Amino acid sequence: AINERTYSKIATQEDIDLFLYHHISEATQALYGFVEVEEKKVFLELIKISGIGWKVALSILSLGIDYIIQAVQLTKKNIALLSRVKTLYLEIPELTY
Repeated sequence: AINERTYSKIATQEDIDLFLYHHISEATQALYGFVEVEEKKVFLELIKISGIGWKVALSILSLGIDYIIQAVQLTKKNIALLSRVKTLYLEIPELTY
C-alpha cells in the first residue's frame, strides 16, 4: 500500500526507489512503500498510537511530512501554554523522525 502523495510521485517516473515496510501478523502480511525514509519513520511512529492503523497513517502522510511536523510543533506549543494552568495535565506522544 502507498499513500496518495507517493502514488502521484511514482506515477510520473519510470524508475523509482521505495523504502519498504513489511508487516507480518498471524493473520496477514502487508507491504507499505514510501518515497522518502522520513515518511516511513513517521508511518512507523503513527501506527504505534492507539487507534491509528495503517489506513489512517497513510491518510495522515498524504498531508505531507512538513505539514505533519508543523502540526506537531504547534500542538506542543499549545500544550506547553495550557500546561501552565495548574489543574490541567496534558501530554502528547513523541514523534521521532
